[in-house]
Amino acid sequence: MCVLEDIYKRHSGNSPEQAAVKCLETGKEHLAKGEYKTALKYLDQASRHPQTAPEAFDNKMQALFAMELYDSASKSIDAALKEFPENTVAYNYKALLYAKDKKWDEAIDCCDMIIGIRPSSEDAYIAKSELLVKKGDYKKACEAAKDALSINPDSERANFQAAKAFFGLKEYDKAISLFGKVVGMNPGNATARTAKKNSLDMYRRTEKNELKLALMLMDNKMYADSLRHFENMLSDGEDTAELHYFLGKVYKGLGDTDRMIESMQRAFELAPYSTAPYIEIGEELISQGRPRDAMEYFDKVLEIDPMNRIANIRKGGFLRSEGLVAQAEECYDKLLSENNKDAEAYLLKGITAIDRYPVAGNPTLYFDKAMEINPMYALPMYYRGKFQILSGQKRHYALESFNKAAFLASMSKDEDLLEKCREAIKELCSKADN
Repeated sequence: MCVLEDIYKRHSGNSPEQAAVKCLETGKEHLAKGEYKTALKYLDQASRHPQTAPEAFDNKMQALFAMELYDSASKSIDAALKEFPENTVAYNYKALLYAKDKKWDEAIDCCDMIIGIRPSSEDAYIAKSELLVKKGDYKKACEAAKDALSINPDSERANFQAAKAFFGLKEYDKAISLFGKVVGMNPGNATARTAKKNSLDMYRRTEKNELKLALMLMDNKMYADSLRHFENMLSDGEDTAELHYFLGKVYKGLGDTDRMIESMQRAFELAPYSTAPYIEIGEELISQGRPRDAMEYFDKVLEIDPMNRIANIRKGGFLRSEGLVAQAEECYDKLLSENNKDAEAYLLKGITAIDRYPVAGNPTLYFDKAMEINPMYALPMYYRGKFQILSGQKRHYALESFNKAAFLASMSKDEDLLEKCREAIKELCSKADN
């Protein structure tokens, strides 16, 4: 008596489908216990019903591979593909059989078959990349890994595989960056951590340009390691604006603001017409809640470059916070005279117009202009809603603006603005209820 019939008789009222499911579950239980022969008896029965056949086949392959019955596995795979030529699970196991015998090209062909059937299969691209690495074709391995990343940029496995491929190409800087990304995703990934260290060791051995090495370490936020190389260059007598500028960025990464400012000031002394060092200082001071100190440096930037966009925006924001709204507006007007397609400048001009309403005219005109330039810009729509409330317009107009702003904020993944929109909508709705 076959297993399926036996189950059917012992569970009167059960359909063949239910019996097949029972066989599948029983087979999986035996498989999990390592009882492969018994598992195969149940899985063979489950594979005879279309409802359970795909999963039963997968589990059957696991059992056959565990028992190293590769000839039986090969026959089952061929039979499965004859019955259903687009069986991607069968192609996956066929690739494993070829890989076992180091038949890389044949295994890669199986991966390509899967990709042809399921172009969005991240696993197939990763498997293909792994096989290409084993074959020694690192360039194509990188391409396959990039294809996997195009499907899922945040995939830990795809990033790890891409890093392995770049390591094989001896592009150690890219390998370090990707292994570092994997460690950031999963700090417990000891393999990625070790691989990152090995990549760094190889990069140090092969990279003769110490500045390039220091910059690579800085870009990967390995600030302490980067600092050592900058210190080596300084001790060797190097004293360039470029060196001090990037040294300042390293100190910023280490949280040493005083030394960051000192390095940036030295960079400016060596290149007195470069505004970048003072902008860096100003931005850092603003991030620390020291806008008045920051203005000292932004003013120096404006002495060199009166039309500097960042400095004008920062100065405008500071003047507005000091209640000097008309002077703030002048900063934004200056930018718009240079570039009338600056959506942020129109937004900021609209915000200052709210502060000066009704003297400064209708702020909505500036918000609309910003939205015309950048239809996905959520902030102008949010401030439009705020102005509609302030100016006493009907509540439904403001609700419409906040809802549009919320939609745009969600599209751009601006969680802070999205929460502000929700609060504004909630408040308006509660007032309507009252």
